[in-house]
Amino acid sequence: TVSGMIAILDHPAAVGEVINIGSGREISVADTVKMIETLTGKTLTIHTDSARLRPENSEVERLCCDHSKARKLLGWKPRITLEDGLS
Repeated sequence: TVSGMIAILDHPAAVGEVINIGSGREISVADTVKMIETLTGKTLTIHTDSARLRPENSEVERLCCDHSKARKLLGWKPRITLEDGLS
């Protein structure tokens, strides 16, 4: 994420553009928590706020970053996996 932000800040072609930076990989909050549990050796609890849940039948079921514009415009691509970054 940091390298993507720096690439955006350092590249004149990025001025005025909306550029997504991310892994291009889907992962749920629950799976992220499990990964953090494994890395830390601790058991974590997910607290859910019903006011922040997506409404049933929401048109958005999954989110995944498309970083192709960053790759084309800036030559940027993710270099560190989520696992390595969390480690």
